[in-house]
Amino acid sequence: MVVPLKQQLQNAKEELKKQAEEHEDEKEALRSEIKQLKGLKEQNEEKLMNLEKELNDTKASYIALLEEQKKENANFTQALQKEEEEKASLLKTLKEQEDMEKRLEELTSIINELELESEERKRSCWPFRFFS
Repeated sequence: MVVPLKQQLQNAKEELKKQAEEHEDEKEALRSEIKQLKGLKEQNEEKLMNLEKELNDTKASYIALLEEQKKENANFTQALQKEEEEKASLLKTLKEQEDMEKRLEELTSIINELELESEERKRSCWPFRFFS
């Protein structure tokens, strides 16, 4: 069974046509896949840009919060120092007042003793009693 040459050429031509169509289908599938991958790449790049922007925004927000916290801490520290100074001043004033009260008690005691001595002298001195 010898296939005539023309038939072989026809068969080879059809086979080549079939292979060419398959090759075109594969190329089209690859083009479609490349297009799809490019789309995914663009989406990923867009997501990356959004994430980078979000990261930068978050960093900026965090830095702003830190600066605000620093200011609040500085104000709080300043207020604490002022209160400590006021406390020290009040303690000093209180100590001075206590010392003055103690001195007043001592002076009052001395005055009372002197008055008692004066009264005793008046009583012991009969001419004074006589003429008073």
